[in-house]
Amino acid sequence: MKKAGSIFWILALATSLSAQNSPQPSMDAMKKLDFLVGEWKGEGWIAFGSAQRRTFTQSETIQPKLGGLLLQIEGLGKSKDPGKEGTIIHNAFAIVSYDDKAKQIRWHAYTADGRYVDTELKPLQEKTVQWSIPTPGQNIRFTMNLNEKDQWLETGEFSPDGNKWMKFFEMKLQRVK
Repeated sequence: MKKAGSIFWILALATSLSAQNSPQPSMDAMKKLDFLVGEWKGEGWIAFGSAQRRTFTQSETIQPKLGGLLLQIEGLGKSKDPGKEGTIIHNAFAIVSYDDKAKQIRWHAYTADGRYVDTELKPLQEKTVQWSIPTPGQNIRFTMNLNEKDQWLETGEFSPDGNKWMKFFEMKLQRVK
């Protein structure tokens, strides 16, 4: 009986190891995001409703993990507004991964103030991605693309009905590493 149990565990381990070494759809999907990897710095603005635009500096560090199966993203934004210069206004951490069952890239993001979002990250075209944040009564989406100057351009928009979109956020970052 012990021999049969040992053989079972050896077969289970061998099956597990061979599955880990075989090509996976996850790797192909995640390779579409390789253009994001690096260190980025730049500036942007944000405004909600009739509120005045707030300006900020932003840094993003994006690293592949587990051989490219995951992307780790750390973002830090600091105010440029008079009297609030250097105050942290955005501090976030995200993990991007591929969900084999759902056949989609997932964006799992956490903020320092305790908020969390788990949403689909959609590659729209080469070097362009979009994600949405589910919110009651309105739609919020972010679109990010990399231009020919190797700049990360990102916009945030909201819509009460999913038809008419209004920009509330814009950011331009340059790759520094």
